[in-house]
Amino acid sequence: MKIWQQNLNLEDLPNEDIRIIADLYGIEFALTLLNDLPGVVINIPSNALKKIRNSYICRNYDGSKKSRMQLALECEVTECYIKRLAWLHKRNEESERLAS
Repeated sequence: MKIWQQNLNLEDLPNEDIRIIADLYGIEFALTLLNDLPGVVINIPSNALKKIRNSYICRNYDGSKKSRMQLALECEVTECYIKRLAWLHKRNEESERLAS
């Protein structure tokens, strides 16, 4: 961090998005983003973690009750949710296979 950057506060930052990042993760992190990624627009989808979680469940569910229970605890969802997710995943794979 440069000398002139050491005494900055939230109001000194250029926009509300960077101020939110600085408030949550620190001004030093916000300045690192500004220095390393100038001009880059970052869009954070509201359901990104859900998609990542569901993908994780589909990769790790082996069809057994033990696996379903373990994933339900890990991912903080119900066993019924995992069964439905696995069913939808299987149906989508079959549709893709038939389409090609």
